[in-house]
Amino acid sequence: MISAAIFGLVDLIEGELLRRFWWLLEMLPHGYYDAVAKKKRCRIPLGARRTIPPGSVFHESVGEKLRVDPKYKPKNLPDGWEKCTEPAVACEFK
Repeated sequence: MISAAIFGLVDLIEGELLRRFWWLLEMLPHGYYDAVAKKKRCRIPLGARRTIPPGSVFHESVGEKLRVDPKYKPKNLPDGWEKCTEPAVACEFK
């Protein structure tokens, strides 16, 4: 019982620290390649959604997260993303 409470507290602290650190990074300039202008550019994302191009491959865990967490509703998933998933274990080594 005590260990579960401690792990819960650690998860809460780590989650909050990660969120704060992530937002700090979101305020720094990010470099990217502009395919239309064919040159490197810089921007400050401030939490902007990333564009997911059609035909992208998604890890199986995206579907698992959607099934388990009803609050998780990413707005940038393209239509038909379910058809473009790869399994969690793509190959086996013997």
